[in-house]
This record gives sequence, C-alpha cells and structure tokens, in this order.
Amino acid sequence: MHDVAIVGGGPVGMLLAVLLAQAGRDVAVFEARDTISPRARAIGIHPPSVGALAEAGVDVPAHGRPIAHGEAMADGRVLGGMPLDGVYALAQQHVERMLRERLEALAPGSLSLGRRVLGLHPVPGGHGLDVEGGAAASARLVVAADGLRSTVREGLGIPVVRRRGTAHYLMADVDGDALGDRALLAFEREGVVESFPLPDGRRRWVARVPQPMPGADFEALASAVQARTGHVLASPAQVSAFTAKQALAARMVSDGVVLIGDAAHEISPIGGQGLNLGWLEARALARVLTAGPVTPEALAAFEGQRVRATRRAIAQAAFNTAMGRALSPSGHAARSLAIRSLGAPPISRRLADAFTMRTL
Repeated sequence: MHDVAIVGGGPVGMLLAVLLAQAGRDVAVFEARDTISPRARAIGIHPPSVGALAEAGVDVPAHGRPIAHGEAMADGRVLGGMPLDGVYALAQQHVERMLRERLEALAPGSLSLGRRVLGLHPVPGGHGLDVEGGAAASARLVVAADGLRSTVREGLGIPVVRRRGTAHYLMADVDGDALGDRALLAFEREGVVESFPLPDGRRRWVARVPQPMPGADFEALASAVQARTGHVLASPAQVSAFTAKQALAARMVSDGVVLIGDAAHEISPIGGQGLNLGWLEARALARVLTAGPVTPEALAAFEGQRVRATRRAIAQAAFNTAMGRALSPSGHAARSLAIRSLGAPPISRRLADAFTMRTL
C-alpha cells in the first residue's frame, strides 16, 4: 500500500509528487494521458509558485522570461503601471516535463502514464483505486488532481458551486515581441486585450469576445487586436477559444481523499491564476503530509486555509472579468478614470501583491 496515490499527473499533481518523494514518502501517480498536451496552456508563474517549484528542484528563473512590469492602457494612452517583480513567463508544458524528470530521478517508475483511475473503493487502512486495465493499487491517502471533470470528485458526490464571473476569449502565441518584457492590458470599449512576453521571442495575445467562438481563426483574433489597440499581428498562429468561469467544490477533504488544483476549483486561466493556486495547494498539502502523523484535524486546517485563499482568488478573478468587459462610451470613460486612480502609488503596489498572488 502506497503512502499517497495521486490521481492526475499534470503540473499540480506532479509538484506534490516530487515534494513527497523528496521527503521519502512512497507516492504513486496515475495519469490518463500518454503524452503532455502541446496546446497553449498557462504561462504565468507568480512569486509564491516560483518558490514552491524551487523547493522541488525546478529553477523557473533559469528557464522562464521575467515579466517586470504591467501597463494598463485605453484609447492609445497609458493609464497606469504595476510592478510585477518576480513574475515569469514559462509554458506549463515545460514545467510539467521538468517535474516528470525530477520525479523519475527521485522515485523511478512512480508515474504511470495511460492509466485512468475510474473510481475508488474502501480497503483496510485506506482506499483501493480502480485503474483502467484492471491493475490493483491502494494508498493510505488519495489526492485528486485530475482536473475540472474530476472522476474522483464526481465519484465522491462532491458538488461544485458556480461563482460569478464568466467571459469568452480568443488566444494565440505569436512571433514578434516589440513590447519587450512588459505585460499589456488594453481596456478598450469593445473589450480587453491582454498580451504577455514569452521566453522564445514571441508574445501571447488574448482578446475578449462577446460570445463563444469555437471555430475562430487567426484573422478573427488579429482583427480584434488591431481594431482595439493598433497592434498588427503579422505572423499567423494557432488560435484557441476558451470561456473563463469560476467555481469551487463544496469540499476539498472527504474521508481520506483531498482535492487540489482544478479538481477543487475552476478559476479564470488568464495570468495562470488557477494553475498557480493549485501549486500553492500542492506545497501546503505536502507540508501537512510530511510534518508527522496525518490527522483529520491537520487536513481540516489545510482545507480551511486553502478554501479561504481560493475564495479570495475567485473574487479577484471575478473583478478582473468585470473590468475587462465591453462598455458604453460613458462606462468606458468611467472605467479608464478608475484604472488611472488604481494605477497610482501606493494603491498600485497593493494591487500588484494581489495580482501576483503574494496574498494567497
């Protein structure tokens, strides 16, 4: 019987696995995918997560690109700036590969790929895992890091409570980087446009759109960016369409099972908010699981602290979503005035701490 079985070998589950393996715990990870997805995912890594990954032997500054400053604009004018000290851009896939390599060095064979967990059943001293293909596995504690449609969460009957804050976006990673290390937030009347530098001399561009556009092509994104900001995206790239939502599972701990990452919550992916929150949960849970006997009281304290942090993150994401919507001319003028006030010291410093997740 393993000490801990982690269902889901994405970046959150892998960070937890590495931290546990470093502490000498017997950990097993079951991942349904055979390979790491190549499609564009989260890129923003905030200072607390840089520290958490460093604890696992992953050097983000050595591989990522610093995002030193955020600039808010509207109608071609700069409204304000925000220091983003310690924030890096690095693709989620890159971090996931480094974590896999680290786990293999620490605990060879502990990651099982192409092994979908279909459910759990009680066994003496823990849980048995029903793994596709019939292979037997059991653990004293099970951690569900298996994403938004978590099989483990659904099997436990834990409901998900939807929160306010929904918006639709188009996104692409485009060649060319005329803006340098700045993050751009263009609060235009038709909806926000956001842009972030990438490590390979490219930039990520994200534009809010009024409705879901699953079949949108590069021209749709490029047209929106140029019409709103004047920036020309000349190099075609693959476009992703997504809808940002907010939700929180009713419980994160249930009878020897802990939910973390997207299995526990859904938060707007812009700026890597959901992923970073999951990494902070992985670090906090690793500390509980390696500090001594794992008691119900210790898990309850973990749950309380992380639920409070998640609620703050959801509130921040809902605020960001509301600020980025399309507005009437008068509403747009009022928003620009508000952003100008928020972008001035000392408020900008406190906002920077919130946006970079230092308060979570």
